[in-house]
Amino acid sequence: MVFGMTLIKIKPGQDSIAYQTIQSIKGVKEIYRIFGEYSFFLIMDAYRRRDVDKIVDEIRMTGHVVEIRPVLVTEDSGLAGLRLSESEEPAFS
Repeated sequence: MVFGMTLIKIKPGQDSIAYQTIQSIKGVKEIYRIFGEYSFFLIMDAYRRRDVDKIVDEIRMTGHVVEIRPVLVTEDSGLAGLRLSESEEPAFS
């Protein structure tokens, strides 16, 4: 299991539609609106590192994103508590 955390800066005036679009992407587990330079803090999970990269690429292709800044990508099973539920499957198998 791989977890990815990233900061995302959205184009002005597109926060609501970007939130809805990003939230619906498979592998996005949690999205938080934040104040400051970035618009959202995002938590993703997948089976492999390249799958997290695919999620980031899909977010980038939405047309709402100005910048994506990865914060952490880890295979640490100690982060399993970040999952929404124990029965939930990762985005990619």
